[in-house]
Parts: sequence; C-alpha cells; structure tokens
Amino acid sequence: HYVGGVVAYLSGSSGISNSYNSGDIDVNILMASGSQFGVGGIFGYSSFYSYDSPLGITNCINYGNVTSDQINTGGVAGYSAYGSDFENCVNYGDISGTQYVGGISGRGMVNNSSNYGAVSGTSYVGGIAGYMNQSYASSSTSVSTILTLKNYGPVSATGNYAGGLIGQFVVSNSSTLPSITLSGCINLGSVTSSGDYVGGFVGHLNVSGSTESYPVTFTIEGSGIESAITYGGTNHGVLIGLSTIPVTLTNSYAISQIADLTLVGSSDITMTNNLFILNDVKYYQGDNFSEFAWINSSSCPIPKALSTMSDYWTGTVTLD
Repeated sequence: HYVGGVVAYLSGSSGISNSYNSGDIDVNILMASGSQFGVGGIFGYSSFYSYDSPLGITNCINYGNVTSDQINTGGVAGYSAYGSDFENCVNYGDISGTQYVGGISGRGMVNNSSNYGAVSGTSYVGGIAGYMNQSYASSSTSVSTILTLKNYGPVSATGNYAGGLIGQFVVSNSSTLPSITLSGCINLGSVTSSGDYVGGFVGHLNVSGSTESYPVTFTIEGSGIESAITYGGTNHGVLIGLSTIPVTLTNSYAISQIADLTLVGSSDITMTNNLFILNDVKYYQGDNFSEFAWINSSSCPIPKALSTMSDYWTGTVTLD
C-alpha cells in the first residue's frame, strides 16, 4: 500500500535522482489496522538491504502538498528503510499525516536536505523526518555520521515525539555505536505539540542497546535554532526534548520562546562558546550549564542577521 508522485515502490540498487513532483497528493483510504503504508511526493517506499552500498536518493524536489490519513508520510518519501539514504533533497509542500510524518521522509535516514513546508501529524513528527534509526552492521570499527539538516517550516503534533528536525532519533547496534554530529543545522520553524518529547532540534534522542563497551557520542556544532516551542506534556527542551545520550554543544545559538529554559531533557550536556536568547533574555553560556553571563560579543558565535528573521520570529529581540 504505497503511493508516490513519481514511483510508488522503489527497490534494488539503482536508486533515484534528479526527480521532482509538482502535483498535490491526497490519500484518504480506510485501511485495516496494522497495514503497512507509505505516501511521499516522490515515492511511497524504498528498500535495499545493504549498509555498505546504500540505495541513493539524491537531488529530489517536491513542490506538492502531501496529505494522508495513514502512517508514514513525507515530502519526498513516506517510508525508506534498509540502507536507503537521502542526500540533497528539498520539500516545499505542506505535509500532513498521522504517525511518522516528515518534511523529507516519514521514516528514513536523511542528510544535506531542507524543508520549507508546514509539517503536521499525530506523533513522530519532524521538519525533516518523523523518525530516524541509524543502524549499522556489527563491527569493531567506530562509525561516524555527520548530518546537515535545515527546516524552515512550522512543525505541529497532537501527540508525542515532535522535533524541529527529527521527531525521534534512535541509534541502535548490537556492538558498535557510532558518533553522531549535527553540523550546520538550522531550525527556523515553530514546534508545537500537546504531548511529550518536544524539542527544537530533536524530540527524543535514544540508544537501543548497551553503551557500556561501545559508548555513543552526540554533538551539535555550528548550528542554530530560532523557534517558539510549545508543549503540553513532559520531556521538552530548547534543543532536545529527552536524550539518553550525553550531548556536546559548541559554537551554536538558540533564539527561542519556551516556558521552561531546559536545553536538553534528562541528559548530561557539555557546552562551549554558545549564545542563547531565551524569552527575550540574552545569555552567553560557557562550558558549564550554571554559568550564565551577559553576552560578550568577542567570545560568542555570531547568529545570522536578525533583520532576516522577520518572516519567522514574532518576539522582540535585539543584540548589543
């Protein structure tokens, strides 16, 4: 049960590139409970079981609105699994579904991609992906993943797991756990949820499996958030709603309206050289969470010009 603007079901080793869709897609079908489904602007489902030679999905653009009353809905793909990787994909349409909804993919591994449309659903909702699971074959060699993701559209969920970039990010492996870095990431879209696990970047960051012998690291560097974050439940943060992984934040900034100044829910965080404007109050935060000080422009990263924020930000923000 798959629907796509270009291809419904994609499988094999050839991948897909340089494709675009400009038509709206609206799926409203009564399905049996538990039925698999995928709806995307380019394709509904993709699969190629090889982590060494992943199925490439590159340079795909969706301009159409995608609406579905089923799970797995995305601007480019509904559900992408088993070694399918997205690179340099863009979505401009508004995306609406139930569970697992993303501007690029409802479920899938995405990099170097951007979303400009509004994204909404019930749970597992993200500006880029509703759900990401970075799984690797067993290996004694550490694996490093660097992700550059940009979201400019509002994200809203009526349930749990909502993130400006990713609703839920799970790192799983039976032996080796990789290092994950968000580098050069941007979220300019508001994040709204009446449920739990709500964050400006990621709603829920989790590890499946033991981390004692192969610890995983998660770093955010050179990234920025300009977002109002609204939540109705617990586990929320300016950056990440809840993380079971220690987080390192460096050379980044966050400009946000949020009731609770928590940066990362329930996780250790190490910070160096970051700038925060939270609820119109300006802070420079050093390498310890408790060290607040007024901004020293000579030692802080410089956010993008605030004059360009008028289309995304409604608060009153000024820099000295």
